[in-house]
Amino acid sequence: MVLYGNKPEGCWIAESMPIRVDAAYIRSFSAFFVFEEEMKTIKKNKKKKARKQEMRCPFCGGRVVFRSAEGIYQDNRKNVMLYICSHYPECDSYVRADPVTGKPIGTMADRTLRELRKEAHRCFDAIYKKGYMTKAEAYMWLSQKLSLPLSETHIGLFGNYYCEVVIRESNQFMENRIPTRRATG
Repeated sequence: MVLYGNKPEGCWIAESMPIRVDAAYIRSFSAFFVFEEEMKTIKKNKKKKARKQEMRCPFCGGRVVFRSAEGIYQDNRKNVMLYICSHYPECDSYVRADPVTGKPIGTMADRTLRELRKEAHRCFDAIYKKGYMTKAEAYMWLSQKLSLPLSETHIGLFGNYYCEVVIRESNQFMENRIPTRRATG
């Protein structure tokens, strides 16, 4: 079979030059586009399935719902959204959602774990806030101390054990530092 026609934009083949296309070429070309459409459908179905999978509270097994932090945060002028256990307030676990993507920032935490994470951050943040390391260096140091990949070294992902290790290692680091003298004047 020989196809003739106008040359596509940017094509160097002269209009008078015939483009030869055999039946096998057309079948493989068509099969490619059918395959591409099937892949798009598969990806859409995976996304739908992921959305349909409901999150469960790791503390009580209850369903997790996506809702405003109104009534949980004292001040919610920023319209913070949370993933919160459906058994709230009996089970007080929740996690804040990213304001852009809506994805959870970390993992669900009850009051005890939230307090432990705050303490871990307070101890760890002092390392770079007092100038001993940059923030990036501090996270690399912590990653090595915990034997975790840097991508998984986020206090918002840690449970009780890792938070306690962060507190201990950060405090030990700070105790071994010589206090810097501030200029008086």
